[in-house]
Amino acid sequence: MSSTKKIDAICVNCSDEDDVLTLAVGDDNSDPKNFFIIGRFDEDDLSVDECIGFQNESTQYEIPSAIEYVELNDKELVITVNDMASNEAGAKIFHAVFNTTIDKEKIKQFLKSIFKDSSTKLITK
Repeated sequence: MSSTKKIDAICVNCSDEDDVLTLAVGDDNSDPKNFFIIGRFDEDDLSVDECIGFQNESTQYEIPSAIEYVELNDKELVITVNDMASNEAGAKIFHAVFNTTIDKEKIKQFLKSIFKDSSTKLITK
């Protein structure tokens, strides 16, 4: 699957609760129709990649080891998932376009924490 899903990113939320890092992007603050969530919870018996999951409005649950590539710049966040995840999530590339002012440095540092020691390629510009 080589499709791209574009999300008008009205809401970008970073949280760290109970040692679970979560980055959520959606098209509405209270009732998003299009969204994705990246989460990381560290478990001793799992690899780092297995501890990072991807979920969107099309998936019933978080898909572990799904994310291959992440790129962040001033105007967008692009997430590329593997073929298995793309079949469940409905697209290969998730392109979040920032339509509001965002704290790019906070998102950048959060992404670095989520993907630290993983095999996911992370590019921040």
